[in-house]
Amino acid sequence: MLAIDNLVQIIRIEIFSILGGGIVLVFLSDLIGNILSFSNRRLNAIITAAVWGAAFYPLTFFDVQITSISISHEEALALTVLGIQSVFVADVIGNSLVFNNRILNALVTSTVWAVVFYVTLIALVQAASN
Repeated sequence: MLAIDNLVQIIRIEIFSILGGGIVLVFLSDLIGNILSFSNRRLNAIITAAVWGAAFYPLTFFDVQITSISISHEEALALTVLGIQSVFVADVIGNSLVFNNRILNALVTSTVWAVVFYVTLIALVQAASN
């Protein structure tokens, strides 16, 4: 069973670590997605989200294990699923704004992702506090 209180504690302590690592992963994932499917915006967003999730889950699980907080696979998966959804939305927005330059597209996508994911995490923390 997913312990929302433990997940919220992890988010409060590790939010900037999660965002910092996530931004780098979004940028690199979007570059990979752009290389693999630059002609189709939706497929590009799906590939980017899949690559990001495949890299973020193990990094989140093992990074948080180093700290004093223990995280279960379910909690790491919950953070990863939230991130994948945010990556997909950010990539669709980034592809709509800048689609003719792969590097600029990856920068815009990672910036949009940081805002979307941060708002999502803060909303989760606020909802758990109430």
